[in-house]
Amino acid sequence: MAADETGSAVVARRANRLATAGCLTILIALITVLGVLASWLWYRHWHDGKTQQ
Repeated sequence: MAADETGSAVVARRANRLATAGCLTILIALITVLGVLASWLWYRHWHDGKTQQ
């Protein structure tokens, strides 16, 4: 009796999909955090230049 390959293929696809979703979520969160940080730093630089004149 041969082993059933179908069940392991389904599990592998599900694991790949979960890993992809996790990586995309982390990537989106990282881009958001870095974007907010860059925006805040730009604003502080702009605001400090405006208030010191």
